[in-house]
Amino acid sequence: MTFRVRAFPDRVAVTVEDEGPGIPEAKLGAIFDRFYSERPKGEAFGKHSGLGLSISKQIVDAHQGTISADNRKGPDGQVQGAVFTVVLPRG
Repeated sequence: MTFRVRAFPDRVAVTVEDEGPGIPEAKLGAIFDRFYSERPKGEAFGKHSGLGLSISKQIVDAHQGTISADNRKGPDGQVQGAVFTVVLPRG
């Protein structure tokens, strides 16, 4: 996992990258929805509530920021993990 923090005159951006399976392209818009969960194959139902990213978005929104998710891709176009970015205004 990699964390990056970038400071700008009016905002701060925090990026977190992982090396997991990524996020299905068709689901990128839904992962911040309440109760949405993308379980790894073979994992039993009930291990994920689908609330974490929804709550994160509510907190970021309350601070007039943005949160986004995408897939991290290698030079060959293969997904190498997910990347989440939170941008918050500087206080």
